[in-house]
Order: sequence, then structure tokens, then C-alpha cells
Amino acid sequence: MGTQDKLEISPVWPLILGGFLTLIISAYFDVLRGSMLPIVSADLSLPFSKASWFLAMSTVGAAVTTIAMISLLNHFRELTVLRVLCLIGIATSVTAWTVKSFPMLVVLGGLVGASVSSLGTMSNVLTLEGTPERLRGRMLNGLHACYGVGCMSGASLVGYALSHGAPWQGMYTVASVLIAILLMLTLRWMKPIHHAHPQDKKQNPWLSFIELTAVFAFALYVGGEVLTAMWITTILTKVRNIEFATAAHYLTLFFACMTGTRILCALFLKPKHEHWAIYLGLIIPIIAHGIGHFYHPIGYALVGLCGPFFPVFLARTSRIFPEKWRTLTIWMMTSISISIGLFNLVIGSLADNYGLDVAYLLPPLLFLLSLMILVIYGRFEPKKEAI
Repeated sequence: MGTQDKLEISPVWPLILGGFLTLIISAYFDVLRGSMLPIVSADLSLPFSKASWFLAMSTVGAAVTTIAMISLLNHFRELTVLRVLCLIGIATSVTAWTVKSFPMLVVLGGLVGASVSSLGTMSNVLTLEGTPERLRGRMLNGLHACYGVGCMSGASLVGYALSHGAPWQGMYTVASVLIAILLMLTLRWMKPIHHAHPQDKKQNPWLSFIELTAVFAFALYVGGEVLTAMWITTILTKVRNIEFATAAHYLTLFFACMTGTRILCALFLKPKHEHWAIYLGLIIPIIAHGIGHFYHPIGYALVGLCGPFFPVFLARTSRIFPEKWRTLTIWMMTSISISIGLFNLVIGSLADNYGLDVAYLLPPLLFLLSLMILVIYGRFEPKKEAI
């Protein structure tokens, strides 16, 4: 049995563990992106109208860097690109200590966004690269369950450190320590699977109609998922008059549902059942939103049961489009930044003009639109027998 045959049977654990660690670092940077804003704005005496440019530049940095990865991965091996991304992450941590003014805050925002998105994208690429097709759905569910754990752990660490007087810049230094561990892993244990020149693995950066349809369905799903989580406490406190502490419990339950379903899929999901996980990942949150809107707020927490859609859809498209999986993965990760930015503006406008209760109907509408597009996509999706 040749080396390639063995790789098809057995996971390449150094690459997979590298993918998991890369996503943990991305999750940690993501926690810093949100939690640091009020602290930094107070430190620099900036109004929120100016401090919000930190988040705006973060979105720009994320989109630009992620799109650039299509070209980078066409010309360099995955581990080479990962090492470059590690250097960007370290530069981000160093830059945090130089932020004494608004312009440097904007620079930091761009670097943070670049680190979050590019490392998050690379984690998926490494995990897919190191996992045989038959295990990709399960492994990606484990990867993205790890993201939730990373966010919760990072938030706890940041809260504890800042409450005990640690400087906010030091929170970025913690990220550089994690990156140093990842760099050592890439130098000592992680080896590229493909020994051919990267030019031989080039993938067309442009998408066909059916591939673009898959990305569009994915972007709509992400909008529904993220808007549900980002606005749930606001809806419960402002519209339902629920105390903030209780509303926070519903948000925690949302993430618990998401993480729990991903862990279950990581343990038990088989490729032949992936399409059911994908469709249920859109149908269940529509029903759950209905329960939350008309009957009980527990429904909003149950929207988290959509969790498996994200990793399973990535895994399925990597199997259905084996010659384009890197390009598709990168475009899907790029669509996340665009979707979150666009639909947050839309829901904010709806809330101002029609009220929060009406605005919060946007997430289930996005799930529904994604489902409708996915039905169309399913009619043209290339057929490949599940492993």
C-alpha cells in the first residue's frame, strides 16, 4: 500500500492538531476584538463613533487577507502560508503595545481582523488537508466545537486578568505565546502531505454558478446564526423585559446547544447522513425562532441546534468539489465577514424603523432563504457517492 493510500485511510494528526490550535488562536483574537473595544475606547478617551472604526477596519482586514489566501495557497505550501500568518499574529500582538492614538487603533483593528479570519480559514484548510474524506464531517464538527470552547475560555481569561489589573495590551501578548507554540509545531512535527510543487495544486480562484450558489446559501446561514446570537440579549431585555442575567443564560444555552450538537456529529455523523444534518440545520432554527417569537424565549436558545450546518457544509463541499475545495473554503470564510457586516446594518435599520421585535424576524428569514437556495443547489450539485 502506497503512502497516498495510507493517507486516505488514516488522519494526519499533526496537521489536524495544528488546525485545532490555529482555530483556538483565531477564537482568542475574536474574543479580544469584541471585549477590548469599550476598554480601549475609555483608555484613549474616544467616543464610540470613532472607536467603532476598530471593528470596521477589522472587517476590511479580514476580507482582504482571506481573499489573498487563494493566491498564496496556489503558490506556496500550506505550512509556509501558516508561518506567514503566525508572523502577522505576532505583529498584531506587538502593535497592541503601540496603540496610543486613534490611527494606531485603526491599524490594530485591521491586523486583528486579518488574524481572526486568516487563521480561522487556515484551521479549516489544515483540518481538511489532514483528514480522509470519510471523516471530514466529523472532524470539522470537532474543530468548530473547539471554537466555542476557545471563545468561552478566552473570555474567562480576559475577564479574570483585567479584573486583577492586567493591562489590556497584555491580553494580546497571551496570543503571541500561543502562536509561538504553533510555530514550533509547524517546524518540528507538521509536514506537508503533498510533495509536488504548489504550482501543480493550483486551483481556479473563480467560482462556477453552482459553486457560487453554495457560497451564497452558506453566507445567508451565517447571517441567521450570528444575528440570532448577537441580538438575543437585546431582544430579551428590551422587548420581553427579561433581566439581563436571565437573558445571558439563554445566550449561554444557545452556545451550549451549538457546541453539543457539533460534538455529537463529531462522534457519530457519517457522510451518507450529511445532507440530513445540513437541511435540519436550517429547518430547526426556523421552527425554534417561531417558538421564541410566539411562545417562549427558550426557542431562541434552541436556534443553536443549527450548529452542525457550518462544519458539515464545509466538509460536504470539499468532497463534492475535490478540485476546488480550498478555493470554496476560502470564499465561504470570506462571505462570513461580508454577511455579518451587511446584515447587522440591515437589522439595525429595521429596528430603528419598525421596532426590535420586527427586526428580529430577519434571522429566520435568512435561514429560510438559505434553505430555498439550498434546494435549488441540491438539484444541480454534482453527485458523488458518500463514503
